[in-house]
Amino acid sequence: MAHQRIHKLTFVSKNSHLGKNVSIGPFSVVGLPARSSEGRGSAGRRVRDILPALVGDGTVIGPNVIIEEGVKIGENVIIESGAVIEKGSSIGAGTLIVHGARILADVRIGKKCVISGLISDRCSIGNHSRVFGNLIHRQDNPLLSWDGTIEESPIIDEYVFISFGAQVIGNVRIGDHSYVCANAVVTRDVKPRQIVVGNNRSIPHSKWKGKLRQSNFWKELIK
Repeated sequence: MAHQRIHKLTFVSKNSHLGKNVSIGPFSVVGLPARSSEGRGSAGRRVRDILPALVGDGTVIGPNVIIEEGVKIGENVIIESGAVIEKGSSIGAGTLIVHGARILADVRIGKKCVISGLISDRCSIGNHSRVFGNLIHRQDNPLLSWDGTIEESPIIDEYVFISFGAQVIGNVRIGDHSYVCANAVVTRDVKPRQIVVGNNRSIPHSKWKGKLRQSNFWKELIK
């Protein structure tokens, strides 16, 4: 526990592991049992079945953050206040989780990303991507059970930017270095290096007439 700064009003489950120089703010919970685990307990399974949460060295967790069991957080991650990360998700090193973000179960997030909005179960986000909109399921059948239904999820490649209010829906893939503009709706695959506006309108960045075409965002190497 050396060099850790854990607020006295924070709860960390006994089987979770915190790396060196981890800081956690007040009213946060690390290793919270998921709904499915609580169900196991009511059926007589032991508490030791709860999966450990793993937090890497140098990570900073703000106040009022909920991190469920089985979550794996890399080194030097920043998780701002009010964020929720559900069971089995993994966060790559150097990523920023913006305050109030909702990351549902079994999500995979790469290194040095910036994540906000709602990220639905089983989404995959590549390195260096920024997601401020929502990645959501199609939910074509509202009568299916909530926890037991497996729906196809969006896949976001590396160096992708998804703006505020954008909705990426269902089993679609957003290619590398693509930019999804504010309030756009995406329901089909997007090739690399596209600018997406409105309802599935995809324009190669080389043909874009606005200032965005000149951005360093389109370079191969982004720091």
